[in-house]
Amino acid sequence: MDNVGKIVKTIREEKNIKIESIRTEVMDRGNYWRFENGTVSTSADKFLAILENLNIDINEFIELYSTEEMTVFKKMKSDLLKAAKIDDYQLCREIGTLAKKKYEDSKKIKYLHLSEQAFLFASRIETNITHSIHAYTPTEIQKYLGQCDTWNYYEIALFNNILFTFQIDDAVLLGNRLIKSLKKKQKTRYISNEDVLILINLISYCIEENANSLAEKLLKNLLTLNISESSTYSRIMFLWIKTIFNIKFRQENKQELDKIYDTLKVLEMSETLVMIEAWGKKLLQ
Repeated sequence: MDNVGKIVKTIREEKNIKIESIRTEVMDRGNYWRFENGTVSTSADKFLAILENLNIDINEFIELYSTEEMTVFKKMKSDLLKAAKIDDYQLCREIGTLAKKKYEDSKKIKYLHLSEQAFLFASRIETNITHSIHAYTPTEIQKYLGQCDTWNYYEIALFNNILFTFQIDDAVLLGNRLIKSLKKKQKTRYISNEDVLILINLISYCIEENANSLAEKLLKNLLTLNISESSTYSRIMFLWIKTIFNIKFRQENKQELDKIYDTLKVLEMSETLVMIEAWGKKLLQ
């Protein structure tokens, strides 16, 4: 069982998933850590539950996740992120073409999703640089997310990457599905900062589109989630987007927004401060 646990660990780290998101409702943290490091085994039921949280089925685990393939896929994702950071839309498109060919050869959905993300990045970068219109819609990812009744980390990450490609009503519909999935899990764990940020992104999308009634419903749903008292980032972000909403649609005084920025200065959260100051100006235009 030692190799199995280590392979699970490799997959989890390659997907950038936290241990808490995988071991939820499966086993305690200590036993899970020992399982990943090959010192204890686990039951078949628990193992299948772990694979489900990784968005990996048993056949993929056995047949598809060889060391060589993981290395290739990991490098493709890494190369895509590097290309996106330097605004190299041509390289993004090349990676998208390569991933599409990998999908056609293997029929593995992860390559199809990677190719669509690559083409989407390329489209956005080229539009920003050349001011031309090359809008790309990741149809297969949209279809995949629409068909998933329960979202795990994989689906949540996909949704965050392509959120703004949806029509506003469809985005909110899927956002409510995300909230539903999070509510199922909050009995055993707190909602993560990443989960909250996706919902903040969605609410800001509604505000940008002047869809105030949709934004208000999402704000109310966000209030029902179990956010840890120690999660300063999540609580500040929620207070910030709520204040932005009230300023734009309820003519609340902007002094409330200044108080949030002052709090971030005191907490020395300078990166967050710079980000939401710029974001706030855009939303309030």
